[in-house]
Amino acid sequence: MNINRTRRTITAAINTTRTLGYTTLSGATLTALTTGQLIRISTYLQQLGLDDDFTNRYASPFGRHAAKHYRNRAGHDPRRCWINRDGRWIHVFVYAPNDPALTAAVASYKRTAHLTLAA
Repeated sequence: MNINRTRRTITAAINTTRTLGYTTLSGATLTALTTGQLIRISTYLQQLGLDDDFTNRYASPFGRHAAKHYRNRAGHDPRRCWINRDGRWIHVFVYAPNDPALTAAVASYKRTAHLTLAA
């Protein structure tokens, strides 16, 4: 192994930005998220017609319901992605837009159950 190459690699890794680091960690998942192949819980709730106030307040508990249904169906956790939310990097689950776990979560979560009754 070339020692100079190793030093250059370590120097480059130390001097990267936080944004580049998190983007690299997310990789193809972030690409799929930005192209719309995957969605976040907050995006799904907004597609259901719920306002930003509801989404900001209840996206996390709703996301736990969705993750539970996903685990029961698939046997493992959903994909995760690093995103920058209000200047903070957070780790979120992402789903296919038509994932059955999302529909099941709408029916089982008490604050969104009325949406299934209306449909």
